[in-house]
Amino acid sequence: MDWNRTRTGWDWGVNGGQPPPQPHLQQQQQYTVSTLNPQLLATVQNELARKEQQQGLLGEVQAILVTAPVQFKHRITDDFINTLSASLLDGTVFEIVSGLQEIQQMAERNLQSRRNVLVHAHREQRSAVEKKHKECLRKCRGRPHHLPIVKKQIEQERMDVEGRLEEELSRNDQKTILELDQKVSDQQITLERATVPGFYVTNDPTELSFQIYIIDIIIRLSALVT
Repeated sequence: MDWNRTRTGWDWGVNGGQPPPQPHLQQQQQYTVSTLNPQLLATVQNELARKEQQQGLLGEVQAILVTAPVQFKHRITDDFINTLSASLLDGTVFEIVSGLQEIQQMAERNLQSRRNVLVHAHREQRSAVEKKHKECLRKCRGRPHHLPIVKKQIEQERMDVEGRLEEELSRNDQKTILELDQKVSDQQITLERATVPGFYVTNDPTELSFQIYIIDIIIRLSALVT
């Protein structure tokens, strides 16, 4: 057979009877994965991994928010869910919330310790006053006509001491509340800067309840993804 005369028009007699190279196949081979820019390949792979992670996190968020309290249902919109998921994606917010928890727990322990010290000091003062009063009453045994006057003085001093101690404790508790309020404000500012939805400085009880709920969600998600 004359291989130089075929229907295809190719000269099969060239190259030892093998079909000639096809230009379009040669061009395609230039763009195989092995010849891609390593940086471009890494960027594409990272983006795919990020999108996969985002979808997984979004699913976790949606699963948790299904059981959201009735009073918060109207605020759990698709936009809220997407924004929350995006803010959690790189894990920074999980670390921030964990750090804020540690700071708050330490602050609460310090404040409780300060109150305990004050209460203990008050207990000692009451004990000292009571001891003093007992001694006054003992000295009046030989002078019964002085007893009514001494008892009146004792009662007045007891009332004065109690009033002073209660005022000290009240001032301490008010100071504690102010310090805790400042901690809350600091947390709100930090989470707002971290683009966590629902966070801004406020003392509105309803808004605070919603923010606490969001923090609870973040803590629960942190346990699932870490």
